[in-house]
Formats: sequence, C-alpha cells, structure tokens
Amino acid sequence: MIRFFLYLIIFWIVYEIVKRVIRFLTSPSTEQNQNRVHTQDTRRNKTEYKNVEDADFTEIKSEDNKKKDN
Repeated sequence: MIRFFLYLIIFWIVYEIVKRVIRFLTSPSTEQNQNRVHTQDTRRNKTEYKNVEDADFTEIKSEDNKKKDN
C-alpha cells in the first residue's frame, strides 16, 4: 500500500514537471506577451465620457489629529 502511494506521488511530480515544460515551450515569446498585455490595458482604460469634471477632495482629520495640530 505504501508503495502505491509513493508511485502515485512520483507520477504526480513527473506529470507536473512535464506540464510546466510543455507550457513553457508552447507559450509565445515574452515580447509578444508584453505587447498583448499593453493593448489590453489601453482598451480597458479608454473612456468616452465627455462631461466628466475633476472632483475636489478635502482631507478629513480625526479629532485626535486636530488636537495635536492645535
């Protein structure tokens, strides 16, 4: 029974190694990956809102910080 589990663990480790090697060999080059990610980011960041204004923010301080400042 122990021998079965050892074979199972060895088989799993070999399977994971082979799977990673195949992914590495079949993946496109890093330059192509960078270009693909860049084009996806630019598409995601494009907005067509024309009536958007910048908001003014005021910092809200807690009472402890107000006491320290005074």
